[in-house]
Amino acid sequence: MRLLTIFCLLFSFGLTAKDYKSLQRLNEGDVISAEVFNDMMDRIELTLKNITEKDLMGTWDLVQTVCISGVPGNCSQGSTLTGRLDPIDGLYSQRLDTINFTDDGDGTYSFQQTNYCSLTRGGDVNAPCNKNFAIVDGRIIFPSEGNLSAAYNMKKISNSRILISEYFNGSASFNIIRLDKKNLPPEPPANLSVTNSSGTISLSWDAVDVEETVLVDGTTFVSQSEGAASSYKIQSKDAALGTYTELAAATSNSYTDTIPSGTTRWYRVYAVNEYGTSKGSNVVSISYSE
Repeated sequence: MRLLTIFCLLFSFGLTAKDYKSLQRLNEGDVISAEVFNDMMDRIELTLKNITEKDLMGTWDLVQTVCISGVPGNCSQGSTLTGRLDPIDGLYSQRLDTINFTDDGDGTYSFQQTNYCSLTRGGDVNAPCNKNFAIVDGRIIFPSEGNLSAAYNMKKISNSRILISEYFNGSASFNIIRLDKKNLPPEPPANLSVTNSSGTISLSWDAVDVEETVLVDGTTFVSQSEGAASSYKIQSKDAALGTYTELAAATSNSYTDTIPSGTTRWYRVYAVNEYGTSKGSNVVSISYSE
């Protein structure tokens, strides 16, 4: 691991739950792992890359936003989407669902929507649907009525949030679909710190708690809760260019280690839940000499 001094970090990845955000906030002189640094670079690069079918694989919470009385078609005709929540400020209405994107194993892909059909230009929008799809140059293409197909714009906000939308100039209607990935591993532990008392090393970090994501704004609020850590993995090494090894597991946000005199030890911590393991925390080191 190289020691990197960060004088100023000018990149902002967003502050809301599923938008881009940096894994660690850094102070001048902080030491970070190559893993965390590379993740920062990956997040910057992702803003420049076209989305692919692989980016959609898995299960997502879906929020569909349409006209007060409309569906993909014509707002003024008062087409009705079932299951809509209360209109918001007289501007739009929304409904919630779940969608799953799968690899069909033969070079094609499909999606299955649980209760409604949000990706459509016609047909039964109030029944579950199962359709094939493809992504070409930032557009998702899927079957429409008859032998036609439709293409919607796509924008990757982060690895766990995607926007799909279409605006229909002829009818002034719109269909905006927000996808939030389900079953995510936790965020990395933050603010790892270390103290020494005669070779007894005390580590502590911020607990990774449940993340509340508000899916709908306005008079009706629906939130999903996920991302809490069920345990933590502590890793350590005794040389700057050494290899980290698993030191211990903890179920709280603290741990006590013992090191002999003349030792310098580096530590980092990972959060774990049923869906996977986070990126690493900041790295701390401490030396002990009698």
